Amino acid sequence: MARAVFGEPDLNLADEPTADLDPETARIVTEGLLAQSAKGVTLAIATHDLGLAAQMDRIIDLGHAA
Repeated sequence: MARAVFGEPDLNLADEPTADLDPETARIVTEGLLAQSAKGVTLAIATHDLGLAAQMDRIIDLGHAA
C-alpha cells in the first residue's frame, strides 16, 4: 500500500485492504485510502468489510455464492 500511496497514482486497486487487521490498523488503512480519494485518486476496492464499503461513493454488490 505504501508504494501505491507514494507513487501518486490516478487509480488504486485494493483487494481486501483491511482483511485480518486489528480494528485500529484497519481504521488507519481506511483513513489512508480515504485521504487518497480526497486527493482525486480513484479507488476500486474489493472487500467483505461492510464498514469500509459504506464509506465509498459507489458499491457494487456481487451477491452471495450459492
